[in-house]
Formats: sequence, structure tokens, C-alpha cells
Amino acid sequence: MKRDPSPESSRAARSETSRDRLLDAARDLFSERGFHATSTRSIAARAGCNLSLIRYYFGGKEGLLRAVVGRNVEAVRAELGMLAAEPAPIDEILDRFVGFMVPFFDRNQAFLRLVFHELLVTENPLLEDIRGFATGTREIVSGMLQDAMDRGRIRRLDPPTTAMLLVSMMLFYFLAYPITSVVLGPRSPERLESLRKHIVDVYLHGILPRSARARKPGRRASARPAKRRGGFR
Repeated sequence: MKRDPSPESSRAARSETSRDRLLDAARDLFSERGFHATSTRSIAARAGCNLSLIRYYFGGKEGLLRAVVGRNVEAVRAELGMLAAEPAPIDEILDRFVGFMVPFFDRNQAFLRLVFHELLVTENPLLEDIRGFATGTREIVSGMLQDAMDRGRIRRLDPPTTAMLLVSMMLFYFLAYPITSVVLGPRSPERLESLRKHIVDVYLHGILPRSARARKPGRRASARPAKRRGGFR
């Protein structure tokens, strides 16, 4: 016979459910109304939880914001860690990384803009958490790029700078969505797939045609000087 869960495990499950509901409600309300315009009472009401649980779990509204960010950070860190551990070619790893990050940013774009506003406009302690995440992400992506450079799979470039450029390519469409949606069009499955493909292709291969990339420096195909090679090979 299947044993009934103990009172302790039942309480732990209820606590985890309440905590997750508060995190989900806070993310949604912060995104809809902004951090300062969102009250803890409204978060508790949206989550269907007692108001006192916010202080119990998170210490207050700022702690709740940091916990929401932390949960997203851990999701990205876990995905990066799995990709870095796989002995796959760099183009496959980057394709999967971008394939994970583009829909992730899409699902959280309003919250992303809120977090960046808090970081840029206010002196929020959240900045220290983001710095730690940025450093960790840079090290993982830089390590993957450095390994690919050592194997001769990509050109030799500065790994941290190259890693930052990749993240910037993925992030900008969503951070500046009110503007980029006018330039590229509103989000749709087709738009997101096109974005993913172009990020991977431009990042790995640049924008020059293959013939121009393959041309050796100093050779002249016409009266004009040969263009410099661009993109990864």
C-alpha cells in the first residue's frame, strides 16, 4: 500500500507551493505595474497567500524581487552548465544556447526591462546579484569559446568580449521591444525563429559572402583592395 506523506513533508510541499506562487505573482505584477507601484498586499492577493509569507520567505518586497531574478538566473546557469559539459562542436552548442535563450527572453521580456530599469535608474542592491551572474555567465561562455579557439574551430578573438557580444545580440530585441518591434515587426513564432537563425548565422559567419571570407589577406579579386575577412570559419 502507498503510505500517506508525513505531516512534515506535506508542510514542506505546501510551503514550496506558496513560495512558488508568490514568485510567479511578483514576476507578473512587477512586469505589469513596475516595482515601486506594486504592493506586497497585491502580490499576496494574486498568489492567494497570506501577506505575512512574503516577509517570512523573502524579508520584504526587495528580497522578493531578488528571489525572482535569482530563479531566472539559476535556470540560465543550469542550461549553460549542461551545454558546457557536452563534447559537441561549437556551432551546435551555440545554436542550442541561442535556441534556449531567445524564447526565455521572450517569456520574460517585460520583467527584463523592469530589472534593467532598476539597475540603471536606482542604486538597487540587486546590481551585486546581477554582477555575480554576469561574471559566471562570461566565464562559462568564454571557456567554451576559448576551447573552440584552441581546437582551431573559430578565429582567435578575445573570449570575454566575444561572449558579451553574443548575449547582446540575443537581448537587445527584447529589451528595446517598443522600438525593435517597429523595425522588425511584432513577436510571433516566425519572428522568433528568424531571430534565432540570424543570431547564430551572423555570430558564427559574419555578413560577408563565403568567397570574401575565404579570400586571403592581400589578394585582389578586382581593382579594389580585398576586404578583410570577417566572421568565424
